[in-house]
Amino acid sequence: MTAEPTSADVGAYYDRVSDMFAAAMGGNVHVGYWHDESDDSSIEVATDRLTDMVGERLALSQGQHVLDVGCGNGKPAHRIATRNGVHVTGITISEHQLRQALERVKDAPDLLRFELADALRLPFGDGSFDGVFAIESLGHIADKITALGEMGRIVRPGGRLVFADLTGVLGEDGQAGKETEASAQMLMVAGLPTADQYRELIQAAGFDVLEVVDIGENTRKTYDHVADVLKATAADFKAEGQDVPDDAELEELSDSDEMTYVLITAVRRAE
Repeated sequence: MTAEPTSADVGAYYDRVSDMFAAAMGGNVHVGYWHDESDDSSIEVATDRLTDMVGERLALSQGQHVLDVGCGNGKPAHRIATRNGVHVTGITISEHQLRQALERVKDAPDLLRFELADALRLPFGDGSFDGVFAIESLGHIADKITALGEMGRIVRPGGRLVFADLTGVLGEDGQAGKETEASAQMLMVAGLPTADQYRELIQAAGFDVLEVVDIGENTRKTYDHVADVLKATAADFKAEGQDVPDDAELEELSDSDEMTYVLITAVRRAE
């Protein structure tokens, strides 16, 4: 991949890789959080913990309605909805992920809804949600200004945005390194803005940033867990046509000092 991915590219990518990553990440399709090096939590506990950190930052009240932009297979939406007694609508551009997410509605039909939709054109009215969260989805979108503007449009004043994703770290020359560019291509990411650049984009979309937390060191064990699973299952997933990163690519993600991972919490300002 040399050009920035389109929505169709990303949807097709997740049609291929979702099952592989879910198998390696305890059923989720996002990184885990470990408290420190001595934390021996399983990958499932760690990835659910990251979901809970996002849910806590949404500051939800029972009965509220939040949007999950890039809902994956629906596991985070299901967990946030059932633990907080809130309604969650999830959107994805992967038809495979949508089918998986819809299966979860059976467990909480009054709280969950999923649909195929593009973050660049959200099919919802202005101010129709009490909050929005995006876990490792915004990075795939080339036009981040439009996507964040759409999130700002559909959240009521006072509602929260919680963003969790990889971000770039600029070198001393003020430029992104070659490792960052290579990793972005491997993960179908449309560039890796820094945390400060994301802060500016989020504020321009009508939000006031409340908190930026760098948890890069707490997420690095994810790549070791993924590598271990893929070593045992790579042949099967390759036979199914899935794009399996090799050990060197995963090690690059784990060891790179050109990337980190942040949690950003913001509140929709009043007009």
